[in-house]
Amino acid sequence: MRWALAVALATGAFAGSASAGAPLIPHGRPVAVYVQVRPALSWFGDPVNVRVNAFVDHARVRPESVHATVHVAPFKPVDTVGRPARTEFGSVTRLTWNLELQCLTQPCISAAKCQGPPCIQAPTKKFPLGSGRLVYELRQPPHSRRSLPFRGTSIVVASPVVATPFDKSNLQPTIYRYHLWPLASPRYRLSPWLAAGLSGGIAAALAAVAALMLWRLRRRRRAAQAPKAEPVASPVEQALAALAWATTQGDEAQRRKALERLAGEIETLDGLADVALRLAWSETTPEREEMSGLAHRVRAAAKT
Repeated sequence: MRWALAVALATGAFAGSASAGAPLIPHGRPVAVYVQVRPALSWFGDPVNVRVNAFVDHARVRPESVHATVHVAPFKPVDTVGRPARTEFGSVTRLTWNLELQCLTQPCISAAKCQGPPCIQAPTKKFPLGSGRLVYELRQPPHSRRSLPFRGTSIVVASPVVATPFDKSNLQPTIYRYHLWPLASPRYRLSPWLAAGLSGGIAAALAAVAALMLWRLRRRRRAAQAPKAEPVASPVEQALAALAWATTQGDEAQRRKALERLAGEIETLDGLADVALRLAWSETTPEREEMSGLAHRVRAAAKT
């Protein structure tokens, strides 16, 4: 069964050169068709390109009425055939169809011609390709439709697959035999269900241990990142710090206030509070040596 591909012309014009119009169509004819097939020799399964160029005298033929039917069996198009390219050459319009074909079926496989194995020579097969018919319509009344058959060319397909008829007489007996025996039921050292249960339990235990370790690690990180509280000095230490600051100052009032504050904080330290009060209320200004000595005695008493 032959398979034909019908290609319809789509309208569209492109500007071209008028000087090349004369030799494209033979004298007196309204159309001319040229077919080109590449490559001329192809391997089985390789793509083949068929180019059909139709030259139309658009003064006599309506280019939009041109249709072409190309016979490509047993090849088939690789992609959908699009609109043909249209180019103007003066009074001549060129319509170009590009067909990408491929054959992957049994008719493209050739039978081997060599005798006996091994068959080294690749068999070939010749196919006519690209012939068809061009249908067009004349411009002048009665606008009759006409057709022009055109011939293609041939392509040779070489097939690495050898389609040699199978000869049972050449079969040799083989030493290999097979027997169908029922297989015994499998045996296990440990029940599969028990193994699955143990594996699941171990996996759950490992997951719990990992979760516990992760929780402890996060807890340690949070504890390390938490701000540490600064140590707060005791009231006695604060009073001593105020006394040390007042000792460096020349202000008498500041010294007396520091001594009174210290006396209020050391009431329980062996009469040192009375010493601080006497210095605070003495007629003369408390001296630095007296204040430093009192501070030394307070620190020693606080340690004991």
